[in-house]
Amino acid sequence: MTRIKTDDWADRLGRLLIQCDSLETSPADLVSEIYDLLATGPGNICDALRPEFSRSTLRTWVDAGDCESAALGLLRRCGYMVSGNGHALYIATVVTPTSLSEFSYSSSSEAVAICGALALALQEMQTIDAQANRDQH
Repeated sequence: MTRIKTDDWADRLGRLLIQCDSLETSPADLVSEIYDLLATGPGNICDALRPEFSRSTLRTWVDAGDCESAALGLLRRCGYMVSGNGHALYIATVVTPTSLSEFSYSSSSEAVAICGALALALQEMQTIDAQANRDQH
């Protein structure tokens, strides 16, 4: 996949977080979008998190209705925990290889909770990177 400009990538990441909150976007679309963001994002942010499986593998999972496996597959290089309370609420917590912080997100969908937590982690990494670039100039 072709890398996209950092500003465009950051805008897409922000829209993804809004979509996670809105519950109007399907888990399949959210998982596909975060896959694309990880695959095409800036190297200094995404290299340690690039998907280890192909887009066709992602499509196979999503087409089979297994968005949870697709979302979990994106966490192979992260520390994570996913829990549910038995009342249709899931909480995902992610720790990336380059971060010492935990990022948590809750949703009625396990896949959306994972996407939201991963998106929050990416957003924080992007914010830190942008600040570091400003400090260098």
